[in-house]
Amino acid sequence: MGLLASGAAHELGTPLSTVCVILGDWQRMPAIAADPQMLEEIDEMQVQVQRCKSIVSGILLSAGEARGESPVATTVRTFLDELVEEWRADAPRHTASPTRIDLAMTCRLFPTRLSSR
Repeated sequence: MGLLASGAAHELGTPLSTVCVILGDWQRMPAIAADPQMLEEIDEMQVQVQRCKSIVSGILLSAGEARGESPVATTVRTFLDELVEEWRADAPRHTASPTRIDLAMTCRLFPTRLSSR
């Protein structure tokens, strides 16, 4: 059941994002921007799309996914500090220069990008 819910949640993510982009485009169109009633309706649609996205995220969390195994809010600085710390801990095992992150580390961080090449 969780696998089906997870699959459905992933499939819904793209159309919801597309609808969100289209609504934003419509909101900026001069004919619609001049019509307060249309703007109000677009705002309501955007609220509902965000609600759907939250529901999809909840489904993914319940299935143990959530766009990553254990999602954690962080800053870029913290992420990079932890990356450098991990690299330094592994550095004695590597022959690469200190200015290059070795390929094994990159594969662990971005497996889908490298596996498609």
